[in-house]
Amino acid sequence: MSPRVVAIAGGLVLIVLVGGFFARPTGGGENEAAKLERAISADTANRECPSDAAPPVVDDASAPYSLTEVGTAEQPVMVVVHPTEDVAATALLEGVIQLQRGDDEPVEAIDLSDDTKAQHDGGLLNLAWAPDGTWLYADRTDADGTTIISAYPYADVALDEDGEVVILEVPQDNAQHNGGGFVFGPDRYLYIALGDGGGLGDPRARGQDPNQLLGKLLRIDATPTGDEPYEIPADNPHVGDDEFRPEIFAMGLRNPFRMSFDPVTGDLWIGDVGQSCWEEINRITIGDVSAADPVNFGWDRWEGTRPFQDGPPVPDVTFPVAEISHKGGWCSITAGFLYRGDALADLDEAFLFTDLCKGRVVALTFAADGTPEFTFVSDKVERPVAIVPDADGEPLIVSIAGGIHRLEPAA
Repeated sequence: MSPRVVAIAGGLVLIVLVGGFFARPTGGGENEAAKLERAISADTANRECPSDAAPPVVDDASAPYSLTEVGTAEQPVMVVVHPTEDVAATALLEGVIQLQRGDDEPVEAIDLSDDTKAQHDGGLLNLAWAPDGTWLYADRTDADGTTIISAYPYADVALDEDGEVVILEVPQDNAQHNGGGFVFGPDRYLYIALGDGGGLGDPRARGQDPNQLLGKLLRIDATPTGDEPYEIPADNPHVGDDEFRPEIFAMGLRNPFRMSFDPVTGDLWIGDVGQSCWEEINRITIGDVSAADPVNFGWDRWEGTRPFQDGPPVPDVTFPVAEISHKGGWCSITAGFLYRGDALADLDEAFLFTDLCKGRVVALTFAADGTPEFTFVSDKVERPVAIVPDADGEPLIVSIAGGIHRLEPAA
């Protein structure tokens, strides 16, 4: 594959949220989510958090909003709404994509389970509609554990499996830290967030290696009908620098499981799952990223705003806008989106997120001095793995335990 450099083309904004630890039954014994939650707790105990790593102070508004179940599925991980039609696509962890028009019953559009490795952080992780809605993109790990980004032609509430175009393949070191952040931006480019390949402390130093795609945020121009499956945007920050892969837009990520664009500001919000002590919420302005002002989130030299382990220094680290300690029962962040809907007026311009273990939806806002402020706004959902906007911009919470819930005003 030899990507070509192309110029920017402007376009419409499409929000889709995209990647975590999944629950997968293991013969009636402890499921994968429980194993990984236990491993996180053990690792936190082995690497003691600093004394000031207290649980975040979260205002509890006594769940002012209610959760209404609007659907069920077998281990759903993502729901994305078509940009122009009343159609939603749902990803099931084992490798099945369902399509649903309006209130019709969902139908199985594609079954990739024979070539999907749904273990640990793997499986069918995410979906993203092309901005014009003619292709549906999927992010999954295949039977060998390799990350596969594919595009499928869409028409008339159907996907053409035989028309699959593989856009990108990235071998993974382990079955952990596969990322899952996956979204088209307002510039119509595809943003792909990859984890560091797994192992405690990024043992292969992927996050800070400019020749590796793992541990990075990638930005490509997907061209499924072109001579090459993707091209390199001309303004990617490292184009022309032989020390970097040109796909790299930002580096220093551990396991960026979910991310989303704000359609008003164009800011990209990224939730990065931490290791020992800190979950991260990162925010960058795409137009500010350049060769002169690159973005490095710091992993594995930094976890949150704290030094993590020794190594060559990382200059000008882009620190998270908010961090959450693992103390108090937090374990794995599920980033959501900046709310701009109409039904939940009190949440206007709040960033919504949750946590695999904590299970409650949290509204993140900022005080005048920039200090992050957290408020619980829902009761607990079992193992939430996505918060996405529906067609009206209202929050849907996807639980890998099987439920899809809408956050609504309390009765």
